[in-house]
Amino acid sequence: MRSGPAEDPHLAGVIITLEPPTVIEFANTTTLRAYGYVDATERLRFELASDGDGCLLVFTQRFPADTIGQSGDFEGSDVQAPGTPWRPGFLAGSHHFLERLGRCLDDRDIPVNAHDDRWHELDNLYRRLILDRFNC
Repeated sequence: MRSGPAEDPHLAGVIITLEPPTVIEFANTTTLRAYGYVDATERLRFELASDGDGCLLVFTQRFPADTIGQSGDFEGSDVQAPGTPWRPGFLAGSHHFLERLGRCLDDRDIPVNAHDDRWHELDNLYRRLILDRFNC
């Protein structure tokens, strides 16, 4: 699994759990460079369960313990707001990924050049929500 530019992906991982057809889990084996962490492993887990005529997706993203609770320049970076674990860029990225997954599963087109615009829209939305909610 790889995300980001091929020459310098911000996420590249290996499958650590595979239970077809219901569970797949990846470990991010790249350094979380944007946050200055070395040898940190992030996990992404996707679990499927029957739900009536459809399917329920449970998505879990785990961060290393030493990456939670660190503060930084919230306005200009993707570190969490002071006093919260929430990173707007991760929220925006996960939200956008799940929107695109839904389009794929519904056999709808995914606009090729719309990624950056939509991600920025969601990033700004989550920044405002976090700032308002936590009075940052």
